[in-house]
Amino acid sequence: MATQDEPFRTTVPGELVVDLEHLGLIETELAALDVDHSVKETHELLGLALLSGFGESEAALDGVLHELRRRFSGRFGGWFPELGKQRVADLVRPAGPKPMSEGLPEPADPVVIPTPEAGGPTVRVGVVDTPVYHHESLPEEWVTADEWGTGVPDVPRAGHGTFVTSLIRQGAPRAHVSVRGALKGLENTADAWDAAVAIVELGQRVDLLNLSFAAYTEDGDAPLVIRRAIERVPSGVLVVAAAGNHGDVIGLVRGRTSRSPSYPAAMPRVVAVGSSGLIGSTGGKVEPGSATLSEFTPKLPWVDRTTRGVAVTGAVPGGWATWSGTSFAAARVTGLVADQMATAGVSAADALELIESLVPVFEWTGEA
Repeated sequence: MATQDEPFRTTVPGELVVDLEHLGLIETELAALDVDHSVKETHELLGLALLSGFGESEAALDGVLHELRRRFSGRFGGWFPELGKQRVADLVRPAGPKPMSEGLPEPADPVVIPTPEAGGPTVRVGVVDTPVYHHESLPEEWVTADEWGTGVPDVPRAGHGTFVTSLIRQGAPRAHVSVRGALKGLENTADAWDAAVAIVELGQRVDLLNLSFAAYTEDGDAPLVIRRAIERVPSGVLVVAAAGNHGDVIGLVRGRTSRSPSYPAAMPRVVAVGSSGLIGSTGGKVEPGSATLSEFTPKLPWVDRTTRGVAVTGAVPGGWATWSGTSFAAARVTGLVADQMATAGVSAADALELIESLVPVFEWTGEA
């Protein structure tokens, strides 16, 4: 039974994200404090700068943040420029004590995705996830990527982006999906800065964004860089995100409890999607058709919609599989919305309302 935190970092050591407009002011104050640092990167669309070189100690970084805010607040009547820690964006992976905790895909029979007729309407969908791999269900005329994975990955979760993309295409064969493979490495994580850059850049050229990853913070506030990215996605773009798989966490696991907000899902303009369908407590029995909320879905007021996220079938590198999680519930919602946009010729917001029977509004009962 999971009752205490596993080794997992929620911050990137020695890095701060600060408002680009006030970068000069912040650097002047850092110089006055005799704090060494460097400007690692700036991004105009985000309006932010990434500073590094503050050392490996999180306590020291906390001290720098506290002192900067104290000094600015004292000089400017309580105001201080926006600044915060660089965070980690993680795959929405299992965190609870149930059999689903391993959360790995199981082999399955193929799914046929119909080939759309030429000349019909196309909906543009953006996905920020792990790199997508070549697959028969993901023809390059309908899927583009900043980079394609090669071979079959050693880590099954590296196929997450491939699986998510195939679910969107199953729901909406007329969706053209652009994938930014920001989450990489053995842990399939990213610096939140890289995820945010992918969000804001993709958001300028798509109709829908699917975000099946999450960042968590100790104080429950949205990471500055993720919040800014979502704020700067054009208002007509619908953002769909996985609510997280930590609803059945006991204690503190991987930096979160059962009540932790996951970002970007918990942000106001984002459609946070939870999973329905149950995985039995013994023998891994699956009840995918159940409308009951999945145990691993957070029971929290910022969750907006639910749909089936258990034993969903999709593509993985080298084959097909079933997989469970709110990541895949979110991808199914994105596909359903995209399909309605293409067939009914409506906006993303109107399309979401048209599919309410398949994607019901989550009614929070007041209990987590």
